Parts: sequence; C-alpha cells; structure tokens
Amino acid sequence: MKVLILYYSLSAQTSGLVHRLGAGLEGQGVHLVCERLQPLVPGKFPIGTVPATLVMMLLTFLRVRMPIQPLPPVCWEDYDLIVLA
Repeated sequence: MKVLILYYSLSAQTSGLVHRLGAGLEGQGVHLVCERLQPLVPGKFPIGTVPATLVMMLLTFLRVRMPIQPLPPVCWEDYDLIVLA
C-alpha cells in the first residue's frame, strides 16, 4: 500500500502527530510519503497579540485560502490513500 500524507503545521503540533502516524504506518509495511504544505507567505508563531489571534481565527472561520508553494512531483504519483492533515 502506498500512502501520501499532506499536512500543514503552524505550531509543530500537527507535524508531531503526522510523524507518529507515519511511523505506525511504516511499521505495518506501508510505503509512506509525507509532504508539508508551504504557504507563499509563512505565518508566524506565536502569533503575538490578541487582535492578531482573533484575525487569524476569523480568517480560518471564513475559510480564506492561502496560496501555497507548488507541490513536488512525488505528490502527483498514484496513491492508495491520501491523508490531508
């Protein structure tokens, strides 16, 4: 089985979870590819102020899209399962 995990992590919490999930999958003999989504304009963490946090929460709630860097060619191969985290 071939699995692709695409993820974004602002504060490294998602990154840690994804890598633990990946380790478990690889332990079961799964061929795993993990790729982190890279925004064109990187976010900063910690965010800094309460108003900045509220703005980020509002943008998230409204599902405002952020442009990302192009995905590497390995992401365009065929996979049995794709996980978006």
